[in-house]
Amino acid sequence: MHKTGETVTVQFFVSDPATSGLVDADALPTGVLVLNGVDNAAAVTVTNLATGIYRAAVTLPAITDGDELQLRIAATVGGVDGGGIVWQGYGVTKRPVDVTGGATAAQVWANSERTLTQTAAQVADALDGEDLTIHRGDAFSATLTGLTITGRTYLWFTVKATPEREADSAAKIQISEAVGLEVLNGDDYATAADGSLTVNAEGTAVTIAIEAAATAELSVGQRWKYDLQILDAEWKTKTVAEGELTVDADVTRAIAAPASSSSSPGP
Repeated sequence: MHKTGETVTVQFFVSDPATSGLVDADALPTGVLVLNGVDNAAAVTVTNLATGIYRAAVTLPAITDGDELQLRIAATVGGVDGGGIVWQGYGVTKRPVDVTGGATAAQVWANSERTLTQTAAQVADALDGEDLTIHRGDAFSATLTGLTITGRTYLWFTVKATPEREADSAAKIQISEAVGLEVLNGDDYATAADGSLTVNAEGTAVTIAIEAAATAELSVGQRWKYDLQILDAEWKTKTVAEGELTVDADVTRAIAAPASSSSSPGP
């Protein structure tokens, strides 16, 4: 992973097409930085280190997350032109060390902005680290904090049993910020208002809410995977939170108050 302004240095070799032995090129080889399949104007410096051994260096221009980077070399030996890609990588805007400021792993996990929290009234929706628990038949609400959600076009909370095989339309739960609860148990859900995603003003926390009518339809004893994903203004996806979700069985299944009775209670 490589950032804007970083200098990439790589060695490459030139060989005689006839003998495969190392030889110097007829002239100093040339290099081109290729960014997302397009030749870039960034200067590539090539240095001859020893017979047939060269070093190429380039300072990266403006790079964004997911950019594809390649370094292409051209050389001529005995009048025969040749060359190819000698290095490739991907662009990022920040590495973990940029976010943590060089903090140790213990310091990162001890940081209060890295926690997952809930209110005292949501004890039934117990969160264990980054894991969520839904109590079937109860209204569910949990808040994920310490997030960075800015410049989003869409935001989804999705739960799947086998993420590697299931399409979004087959999800156990999918809630979008724009619509609400869209998918439940692999089917379109009719009452979108039964689910919601609410982002705080700072974009650092998301509250996930699901009404009891929807959680009552979930299968108990499951341990599914979930994530919270955004689509940014450049139409790039980013997962901002993930973990496991468990559905616990409700002991009392009553969904209405008992009918009144004229009989008097015993002493």
